[in-house]
Amino acid sequence: MSEALSDERLSFVQFARAHTFVTIFGIIVPLVVFGIFVGYPILYTIYLSFFEWNGMSPTKTFVGLANYEYLIGDKYFYTALFNNVKWLAVSLIFPVTLGLVIAYGLRSRILPAAGLIRTVIFFPVTMSLISVGLMFLLILNPLFGAFDTLLQSVGLGFLVMEWFGDYRIALYTLAVVSGWAFTGMPMIFYFAGLGDVPKETFDAAKIEGRAIFGC
Repeated sequence: MSEALSDERLSFVQFARAHTFVTIFGIIVPLVVFGIFVGYPILYTIYLSFFEWNGMSPTKTFVGLANYEYLIGDKYFYTALFNNVKWLAVSLIFPVTLGLVIAYGLRSRILPAAGLIRTVIFFPVTMSLISVGLMFLLILNPLFGAFDTLLQSVGLGFLVMEWFGDYRIALYTLAVVSGWAFTGMPMIFYFAGLGDVPKETFDAAKIEGRAIFGC
């Protein structure tokens, strides 16, 4: 095992030396771009947090930890923090879990038209977030949106509400929209991963009574 890893590392080093341009372009350039557009703004924001600045003035007043002291004493900070924790939990768990369920359903042939479903689920990943947002603003519009119109047509008009305007459900609405937009990527990964699991593993699990469906 260790010899195989050593051979792989050696082959990678040999490839990097033989293809210097590819190595530089494929590793260093992305790191530079990441540093400029992600790393630098984060560090600069931390630096600014120690100053009193209105964002326009050419001068900044150093205040040390005063901004953090004010933040800790602000009651709205904890509300925002709690909402961010909820958003993080839902936006991470929902797409990954749903992607696993769909991938398992496709591999086990529980869901028909696997190719079509796979395409439909993955398609939102190729769309920009602006397009997704505008599309759902129209779909969930309380006046003429397709979703509320459907609810009214089937006698569920009492469920019609301001999906993005009601503070009680706006966060969860956004989480569902985000989950719809990003479920495709984990679904593809799980689908490919399940395809690499030997069929004998599922057969053995079924024999032992530990599997409901076989892939």
